[in-house]
Amino acid sequence: FWDSINSTEANLKRIQALRQLFAARFPDQRSEEEMRAPRCDFNFRGFYSEFWWRAPFEGECRDARMGDRCYTMVRWGMKALIYSHPEYFPGLTRRSSFKEFQQLLYMQGRAACPYRPCGLLESRPNRTL
Repeated sequence: FWDSINSTEANLKRIQALRQLFAARFPDQRSEEEMRAPRCDFNFRGFYSEFWWRAPFEGECRDARMGDRCYTMVRWGMKALIYSHPEYFPGLTRRSSFKEFQQLLYMQGRAACPYRPCGLLESRPNRTL
């Protein structure tokens, strides 16, 4: 059954064989072609985000300043998004500091925040794993 496992043609034949077996075993069930495709509600960022997070206390530190893209993103997160989408900021609350928001955006690899904030202590992590 698994000969030529990397062959698209062989895999299509296997899928067709399994569809025929399913139809024979469950004759009253609709076929895949007769059903609508389900809506995909998979949250890619939510599922995979922790695999790509930067270490929170490694790399060059530089505090975001007014006029920086990072500053704008941090302020937007603190003033708007934390209320409407708190899931974007795991481990943070509405009372989290500017530096904690910057650190999270840095950890998430946001292009606008390429530097971690200076002065946050490693003994005070901003998120729980």
